[in-house]
Amino acid sequence: MNIANIFKYFFIIIFISGCTSMNQFKPESNINEFLKAGDFIAIETMSGQRYEFTIKSITTDKIYSENVEVNISEIIKVEKKQVSLLKTGGLTLGVWVGLSIILLSCCLIVA
Repeated sequence: MNIANIFKYFFIIIFISGCTSMNQFKPESNINEFLKAGDFIAIETMSGQRYEFTIKSITTDKIYSENVEVNISEIIKVEKKQVSLLKTGGLTLGVWVGLSIILLSCCLIVA
């Protein structure tokens, strides 16, 4: 395996892993507009319970996961995990430039 293939697979892995963040929004708004099955969320309820899970299904009254069922009316805080393509692209470009400089420096030192 040559060095070009190593770099190629390295960048693919970095880009796929991506940069994610948890974005918070108000539960008073229509929650069905922001959430759907498959989303990873963190919820805090009026009773102080905090849940983190992937949504299995959602209705107008409740959010369901494999093990948890939460009434939407009891939610005080919702955070949704989202991937940032700008952050991921910036990270990939930064790593590529950094490794290129290191590789070029090594080649100039050897020569």
